[in-house]
Amino acid sequence: MEHTKMVELLKKHEVFAILNEEELQKLESIVSSATYKEHELVFAIGSMPNFLYYVEEGSFTLDFPNNESLLLTKGELIGELGLLNGDFRLGTLRANEDSKVINICGAKLFEETFIPAATSVKILRQLGKRVTNYFRASQQMSSREMLLEGESDTVEFKSSLRWNVYAKKRDKAIEFASLKTIAAFINTNGGHLLIGVNDEAEPIGLENEQFENDDKMLLHLTNLIKTRIGTLFMRYIHLSVEELDEQKVLRVDCFPSEHPAYLSDGNDEYFFIRTGPATTNLSVSKVYEYIKERFK
Repeated sequence: MEHTKMVELLKKHEVFAILNEEELQKLESIVSSATYKEHELVFAIGSMPNFLYYVEEGSFTLDFPNNESLLLTKGELIGELGLLNGDFRLGTLRANEDSKVINICGAKLFEETFIPAATSVKILRQLGKRVTNYFRASQQMSSREMLLEGESDTVEFKSSLRWNVYAKKRDKAIEFASLKTIAAFINTNGGHLLIGVNDEAEPIGLENEQFENDDKMLLHLTNLIKTRIGTLFMRYIHLSVEELDEQKVLRVDCFPSEHPAYLSDGNDEYFFIRTGPATTNLSVSKVYEYIKERFK
């Protein structure tokens, strides 16, 4: 691929979208194309971070020493951690299938002979922001921080898991509301659901749920997810119970899935995504295009 076309692809990414046309043209001198076969190693932990990678086609998995992994698909950037660290790679990257990347030379990216210092600083700030956001997601925002910041495209509050506060009884529609949010998070960019928190971001507790203990509640939600969304997707979901303002809160951390997740309701199936702070059920006509773009 011509260098100009590579840069046209790069400028769609948030890191490079802030650059003007003159700055983008400078990138042409530091980009190249590379292809990888299925399961082929791109880099190993401890290797030198020579490149930043933009996924043009296919997908890759980045594995870390703590057994966590990160799926990277078309249009995503890989290698910021190593590039900013400057000494060695912090994980191992392999292609999941025959894939193609655009290489951005790390050494030349911060060398004024190729890229002006002001442009490098712009890129560096964007990379730093991405790494910070990654670690915030990896280590998780504290639940207290979520309460302070309120609901967003990645944070939602639910008053209860199964108790209808108005009808004063268990209600499967209430369960469905939480499952919708979980499915939407894993179909989009991940997120955090706090159950036992009202719309005013006040912890109100889980006493009305009427479970014998916390383990029974966690098991109940686990079984709901397995039955209604699928056992496969439990790997993208972490459940825990925390105490906030002396009230128990059920926290559900969701990570982006590698596969589309449908939520079943009797004989019907729904496909939910996050659109800003809302959960949206995609129509059949739109599901195909979304899946084609989001999943492989």
